[in-house]
Amino acid sequence: PKYFGKIIAKICTTPYYEEPGYTQFRTISNGEFNVRTPEQEKNLQKAGVIFIRDELTRKDIYTRINLAVSTGFADNIETRPNDCLLHARRNVDHLIRELFDVAFTQLKRNETEVNLKHLQTDVDALVDAEIEAGNMMPGTQCFVEESTKNPYDLVIEGNAIPVNSTSSIGFGMY
Repeated sequence: PKYFGKIIAKICTTPYYEEPGYTQFRTISNGEFNVRTPEQEKNLQKAGVIFIRDELTRKDIYTRINLAVSTGFADNIETRPNDCLLHARRNVDHLIRELFDVAFTQLKRNETEVNLKHLQTDVDALVDAEIEAGNMMPGTQCFVEESTKNPYDLVIEGNAIPVNSTSSIGFGMY
């Protein structure tokens, strides 16, 4: 409880594509979080609890967030959601926001199949840029089509594979 605000601040100030535990805290002294046993730490992690730990190397101590997870991480490993790691979810959320911005221009274009192809090209370029930037893994795909229910709606569906993830996160949006 003493460092709850610092944990939240660390998560909020970490770039969307980076695990919040990657860098150490600048405002917490090293060596304060060595009272838990490795088993206690593992149990907290399995329960989906975010906590601070001292990571020891041969000569240094690094005070970091153990692993930024959602409570979905507490599910059985076979049923655990693919987006239970915060950096993975935030990375996909960023991609979805960027896709929305790209698709928004389609709403003012003439509604033709050619323009949908242009939009698909723009979406593919965005996905390629995210892969090239190292934020998404190869295999990330997004598909654009006109809604069959409403001609004024576009549907974008995809599977995103965030960096440092072995699982894809499926999404769909109108």
